[in-house]
Amino acid sequence: MNDINSWFETLRSKWSEVPLGTTRIDSNDLLKINDEEMLQNWTNSLNDDTTYLKYSHRGWYYDLYFDIFKDKKIIDLGSGLGFDSITFSKVAKSITCIDLVKSNLEFIKKLAKLKNINNLDFFYMESIEDLSKLDNDFDVIFACGSLLHIPFEYAKIQLLELLKHTKSTSRLVMLTYPKERWEKDGSPSFFEWGKMTDGEKTPYAEYYNQEKILKLIHPYQSETILNFNFYFNSFNWFDIKVLKESKVKSYYNKIEIFDSNKENLLNFFFSCNKIVTYINEQNVNFIKKDNIYTFECSSTTDHLTSNYFDLPKNQSNKIIELYIDSNKKFDSNFLTLDLQYDDYVSFGRIKIELGKVITAEIPKAAKSVRIVIYSDLVEKVQIPEIILINLIEHNEK
Repeated sequence: MNDINSWFETLRSKWSEVPLGTTRIDSNDLLKINDEEMLQNWTNSLNDDTTYLKYSHRGWYYDLYFDIFKDKKIIDLGSGLGFDSITFSKVAKSITCIDLVKSNLEFIKKLAKLKNINNLDFFYMESIEDLSKLDNDFDVIFACGSLLHIPFEYAKIQLLELLKHTKSTSRLVMLTYPKERWEKDGSPSFFEWGKMTDGEKTPYAEYYNQEKILKLIHPYQSETILNFNFYFNSFNWFDIKVLKESKVKSYYNKIEIFDSNKENLLNFFFSCNKIVTYINEQNVNFIKKDNIYTFECSSTTDHLTSNYFDLPKNQSNKIIELYIDSNKKFDSNFLTLDLQYDDYVSFGRIKIELGKVITAEIPKAAKSVRIVIYSDLVEKVQIPEIILINLIEHNEK
């Protein structure tokens, strides 16, 4: 866990600087002003951010969730200056403000005392291990712009640790930045994008979409209540019901790939940093016979998804050949495949008949490709046992 704690230290140096209206201010400086001025500045900032033209920024979700959060026990992750915690404290049973920065929590604590609010708790997260001290009966995890400022793999560690402390059915409510905003900004590295979105000292910002949110929650099943972009595509909103007692089950499938190079096979599943599969090297067993590798792996989604396969760096036409067979009896003889390249770009959704060979041409610009299988068969746990994949290269004449 040392890596995530190192990230916490990096973020701590940035996030004592918090948004206050149209400016950013260090919470240590706010604590130095007199009570009356501090309360007035905070109130003015809240009003500016929730009324008139700014209602579509923050005010709308106060109205939407005011009744939903009634009598709920809530975690406010990355509570900042407490705008959300103070607002929802009027209806919530209790709210635990979690923050990496002590001065942020001290500010909210002082503000709560001035406003006679007594149902807020304050939790300083110095390390990921500290989260083990939380109660185990929270109804809601509210993460308004907090998890996106840490790399996905560490955000997942943090969220799964928090989910250990929620009820069997809970809500995850998140504000993040959408992919559309990232693309509009020129698709920079996430390290550079942090500076562009939240100031020069911001070390990181990563976009989220529905697919990444579900992978963040895995291995728990979920139901999506809300998922949309807002405020001119500046933000996106996710409201997810998390079902802790319904972990995604694993079903085993045999996959054969016509390729005598084991390194290529490993690349197919493990080489990319993109989070596109839950298959890991520990549950794969390779067997080589007649230059064909057969291996068993577990699929932990309601559809089958391969990792991105890095394509050879040449200008030849690339053809992918697929053949699916099974010794089971299915309700249907067809599967639907979505062929995707690079960053989730689809280049063909095709229907394949079991036992038949199909081919599809990969776009020349593609650097990597993956295969996603959607089917009623998958939903009914009638997983095909054999998937045969062959990458063919045809040099241009």
